[in-house]
Amino acid sequence: MKFTRTSKPAGLAYPLEVVKQHLRNNGYDGENNITSVYISAAVDDISRWTWKYLQNASYTATLDGWNFETGQTDTVIIRMNPVTEITSIKYYDANGDLQTMSEGTDYYVSLSGDFARVQFENMPTLRDQPFDNIEFTIKCGYLTHFEIPEDLVHALLLLVSDKFENRQSLTSGMASNFNEIPMSIKSILDNNSLRTVG
Repeated sequence: MKFTRTSKPAGLAYPLEVVKQHLRNNGYDGENNITSVYISAAVDDISRWTWKYLQNASYTATLDGWNFETGQTDTVIIRMNPVTEITSIKYYDANGDLQTMSEGTDYYVSLSGDFARVQFENMPTLRDQPFDNIEFTIKCGYLTHFEIPEDLVHALLLLVSDKFENRQSLTSGMASNFNEIPMSIKSILDNNSLRTVG
């Protein structure tokens, strides 16, 4: 399944003033813009590492066909957390026309657990082309910063600090490369990672 973010989150995942306190940069607004960039970059780092999304946004996910990677013939697992809504599921029919499926008739959704699940009751014939025949519209991410687990807040603050203090691309320890994430941050991210969850 391939994911594409279709709307940029509104504002920042975590309050700028709190992050500035962590950076001991309170009362100085000259670097607010770059600090905001680092916050958003840290949020993206965390989602790539853990599959947990700290900020709510809309995504489109595509599948090529009805052969799902779970080994089951009728269930799709959405490997994002937390999924707050599956807005729609569409498919290209045998004539190449985009059709919208009906929840409760064509499919059922569970948002509980680590990953959302979609079970299909109806799997129509798809168009005769190999790629991107089924489209999911998804909302994913914590709705407010109050919902973010404290250890992920800690990781966010550490990542922003690392980016703030090490601004050169070749600086040792900079977190833009996962192989160079400091061990204190990597430990938190590993503990939160859903990559090994079935």
